[in-house]
Amino acid sequence: MQANGCLALTKALRRVVWPQKFFPDTPARYDGTTNSCEFLQLYTTGIEAAGGDDRIMANWLPLCLKETASTSLMNLPEESIDAWAELSSLFIANFKGSYERPLTYFDLRQVRQEPKETLFKFLQRFSRVRNKIPKISDSNIITTFSEGVKDVKMREKIGIKGESLTTAADLFVMAKKCAKAEARRLFGLTEAETTPKAPGSSKGKDKDSKRKTAVVLAVEPDGKSPREERSEGERDDSAYFHFHKRNGHPTDDCYELKKLHDMRNTQRKGRPGGELGGARGGHHGGERWNNNSGGHDTPQMGHQANAAQQRPP
Repeated sequence: MQANGCLALTKALRRVVWPQKFFPDTPARYDGTTNSCEFLQLYTTGIEAAGGDDRIMANWLPLCLKETASTSLMNLPEESIDAWAELSSLFIANFKGSYERPLTYFDLRQVRQEPKETLFKFLQRFSRVRNKIPKISDSNIITTFSEGVKDVKMREKIGIKGESLTTAADLFVMAKKCAKAEARRLFGLTEAETTPKAPGSSKGKDKDSKRKTAVVLAVEPDGKSPREERSEGERDDSAYFHFHKRNGHPTDDCYELKKLHDMRNTQRKGRPGGELGGARGGHHGGERWNNNSGGHDTPQMGHQANAAQQRPP
């Protein structure tokens, strides 16, 4: 056993036999901004639960302090503290005026609903202050809220309840309902939009989103191909088949016409004259393409087309 550690402790207090596997569950390192008495209550409980005694509490305390809080302890006169009780009393007194004081009932009375402030915003401000006040009664909460709220509907509700309103929980439930009603009046929201959805209710939401997508697609114009976006001067009218007009592709790229042309060549094989050739063959050589009543494009020989055009009506 060696007398080491914080020099402000006496040598006898620094002689410690540490328990095996000593891992105390202590609060976060103290920085002097919170209540020192509350910190020590949690600290001593954690040390005792790990098997420590008063000597261990005194020697382990500097390890649980941040630099701003440990400076005052480490700079005390050497061997000026000989017991844990003396150290804890000095610790509480040293940080008594440094931490933020909790709010009181009078601070809650200062919370008033501002002009043009919604009931929901006022309820949030009121709750934040109320949560910082320890040991405040329900009657004081109801009184201060009734004095600070300016919403007409809320004041009417409190007046109707009267003496039957005895708990802060009932007050906040009533205030939330009035806040939702106010939101519907101000923003035109429905009751479903101001009510939080329960877990597992996303199925209906998915249906609504799918329905909305269909409506959007119905009103959006169809997309245009790059060829449709060309200006009139950039188009070559002779390159486009008259059936497709300018909404499709050039005749040379038409898959249906090529397929029909190959089928016609296959049908003509074995007939007198053989395959179409010369000026009568090819993809569009000497032929005029018409759309018949059956919905298919069929070729017509050039001289037959000319004869049909010269025939009187």
